Amino acid sequence: KSRGFPPGPTPFPIIGSIWRINFRADHGSLKKLAKIYGNICTLWLGHKPMVVLYGFRAVKDGLTANSEDVSGRLQTYMFNKMANGKGILVSNGLIWKRQRHFAIGALRKLGMGNKGMERGIQTEARYLVEFFRDKDAVDPSFPIVHAIANVICAVVFGHRFSLEDETFRQLIEAYNYIVAFGNSYFYYV
Repeated sequence: KSRGFPPGPTPFPIIGSIWRINFRADHGSLKKLAKIYGNICTLWLGHKPMVVLYGFRAVKDGLTANSEDVSGRLQTYMFNKMANGKGILVSNGLIWKRQRHFAIGALRKLGMGNKGMERGIQTEARYLVEFFRDKDAVDPSFPIVHAIANVICAVVFGHRFSLEDETFRQLIEAYNYIVAFGNSYFYYV
């Protein structure tokens, strides 16, 4: 509190307060945290503070009214080594703004936001509906991620990948492993 951060669980030396959410930053853990400390709270990852915005209203207020206060990205040793401080996900400040501006311009040139993209989204929605129509009970996460990835691939490559494409499936699974690692305690150490 003396540093001006929102309330949050008491941090311990070295591990911070991530112990309070069982070293997992998933939806259920953050929901419990929000019930105790409110929709805006501080979670300490070791000696680094992370302000958590939980819920639509908190995120909207954070991104509109307090955009400068929440614009920083968490800098970790692992990301800094992998990306050397570059990239939209790991950079901050002026570098981030320039790279974001370049990325948005490049995506617009590739067709993002055009009527043609709407057609691609409708195509993927049709394939998704057909997939779910043939199944009784299935985990929806992979087909939905596959459809979203296909929309992006259609914009970037002009090509979609089928659900049976093993290489594309492995690429999505590899991405899931990276996200899972980024959500683990060992990533933040």
